[in-house]
Amino acid sequence: MSRRKRKLISYAEDTKVSTSIDNVYDIPSSTSKWNSAHREAMKMSFIDTDNIENIIQQLDIEDACYNKLMLEEWNRENMRTIKDTDISNLINKLSDPAIGTIVSKIRSIIIKEDAANIREAEVDSFMMSLLQYLKFDEWPCFVEPQYHYSFDIIADKHIASVVDFLVTVNRRYILLFVEDKHIGNTGSLIEWSEPQIAGEILGSAFHNMQLGSVGAAISYPIVIFAVRIIGTRFTFYKANVSREYMREVATIGLPDTTELRILRYPKQVSKDILESWDFCDPQDRKKILNTLYALKRYTHNNV
Repeated sequence: MSRRKRKLISYAEDTKVSTSIDNVYDIPSSTSKWNSAHREAMKMSFIDTDNIENIIQQLDIEDACYNKLMLEEWNRENMRTIKDTDISNLINKLSDPAIGTIVSKIRSIIIKEDAANIREAEVDSFMMSLLQYLKFDEWPCFVEPQYHYSFDIIADKHIASVVDFLVTVNRRYILLFVEDKHIGNTGSLIEWSEPQIAGEILGSAFHNMQLGSVGAAISYPIVIFAVRIIGTRFTFYKANVSREYMREVATIGLPDTTELRILRYPKQVSKDILESWDFCDPQDRKKILNTLYALKRYTHNNV
């Protein structure tokens, strides 16, 4: 059997970022405007890991809805070429009409991604259907779409974020889903949107820390997971936010002696090429579903 070749994506930009950060007031008040200079000033770095187990321990899937999505019948190339009249036949063969909805939405993303006219709402719609089908929006979990939250760095520096999908358990922010509608919406010179992810992770840690001030139990390190979705391509992140790092940010703004390291998987081999798992590839889809299942179980068992 021939070894499967991963399709890598490369995108060039001529965007330039500012590098002059003298104090915390030079950090944008919206994390959507953060760039690599802001991330570096906050001493936040992304670290590759060679094993998804370093993000989340993988489990044997016991939930039937996850297993039903591990289909070999459809992939990216099939979705590109199948006619509109044929997709109904494919969907009718599936064991669950909700899977048909997910497959149909993915097909729309692929076709419009090729034509460079995809809308952000279409990726939102795919993720909404997927998260609901995988039961992320069932007690004790809550999925909050387009969630707005804010926090203060020192007394008078306000930061705001909007997360595409936020999963909370017992009011804690523990799992962020951050999207870009397609590959042309991001690129290597803006670090594939990772500065924005860094800011949103920091905001989540601040929220969880503030819970401790109103009587809810809080322990360190604060564990925050994030998932980046670019079209149908997934990358997973994990941050262990220390008490010392949070104390420095809260008291002096820009950290001095501490840093926040965020683990990333799959490994980013080159700065100019996006490595990710593609939900349209049957083998990658199994890995994505395994990881999402493990994250969901973690939210149930550890919060």
